[in-house]
Order: sequence, then C-alpha cells, then structure tokens
Amino acid sequence: MRIKGVEELAALLQTHFPPAAAASAAEGGEDGGTMVLPEGEFTAKKAWTHAIYKVAKNGKLPAWETSYNRFKNGEHPQAIAVDQELGKPLQSNTIVGHILEALLHARPVDLRRLVQTSGALLPTELEWQRLEEAVLGLGLDVERTAMVSSKDIMLAASGRIDKPPDTKTADDRAVEALWYDRVRWFLSLKRAGVPVRFRDGAVGQAKRQRV
Repeated sequence: MRIKGVEELAALLQTHFPPAAAASAAEGGEDGGTMVLPEGEFTAKKAWTHAIYKVAKNGKLPAWETSYNRFKNGEHPQAIAVDQELGKPLQSNTIVGHILEALLHARPVDLRRLVQTSGALLPTELEWQRLEEAVLGLGLDVERTAMVSSKDIMLAASGRIDKPPDTKTADDRAVEALWYDRVRWFLSLKRAGVPVRFRDGAVGQAKRQRV
C-alpha cells in the first residue's frame, strides 16, 4: 500500500489504534483534545541538562543552529531542507528535529509556526496521556535522562508489538512513523518545559463529568 500524504497517515493512525479510538468514543470525544502550544516565541528557562553545544569540525555552526537561524529568519522548513550548502537535500523532518534541538538549547522558537509550516501532527490529549503512562511504566525520567529508547516508548504508548522488520507492512511502518514523531515532540516539549494544554476532548469531558 502506498501512503500518499499526511491526511492518509492521520487516518491510518485512527484505524490502527483501537484502544485509543475506543476510549475516545466511549468518553464522548473525537480526537481526545487538540494540543494548544504557547503563542509567539517560547524560550526555555534554561538549556536542557544534556543539550551540549558543539561546533562542527570545520569551525562552522552545528547543523541544527544553521537550520534554526534560517527558520527564525522566516524560511519554510521544506525550503531549508531542499536548499543545503553541500547540495544534497535533507528531509523536512530533519529540519524540524534541528529546530527542536534549538528549543532544548533555550533558543526562542515559534512552535505554532513550526507546526503549521511543517505539517507536524502533535499528540492529542489521549495520546499524550498514553505517552505519560508509557514512560512511567518504563521507569523513565525523560526530563533528566539523556538516552532513552524511543522505540520502547513508542511500543508502550501505542500498544503495538515489536515485529521483525521483514514482516512489517506499509501500514505498520507508516503508523510507527507517526508514533515516533509524537514521541519526538513529547520528549522535546517535556525537556524544554513547554506548557501544553488541550482543547476539550475525550479526557477533558470525562474529567468534567467526574467533578
């Protein structure tokens, strides 16, 4: 099966995660609550403990900082990805990763603009809750620990099994890619201390009903 675009990937996520879908339906929400990021530029109070600044061997700025500077000056992530100094284009997701790295170095980042221009699909409230439960179940302190397994978090949060690579379908790879993206945003936002909130969805409605 060939995956054509972000919308089709989003549809796959809903189709292939029955626990989340069932919880959402049972609690009266459609998407579990949409994440709302801070307006304007957000700057972490301090750089993440493990965000070590290293210049390139040739004395140039690290790749993440070059991408960040271009983004801050108004360039689109896709344009940055295509127009590289050495001529070899990068994936736009790589540029997003660079800018999230800048966030961990306490550089001001317009997160809403980053999401809008990159087409990133942020975790819903239900997915964020499952990610929180996953790291708790794995005994991870993601805000203080440098090396964590994104794969372990992805599997625990999604409820998927670890299939051998040669048995994975196109759907499997696409859905896992979506979850890996959510794990990356989860780790970055947590480590930078970004305050996140959610528009009322399944979790928010359930909380109100219990009050």
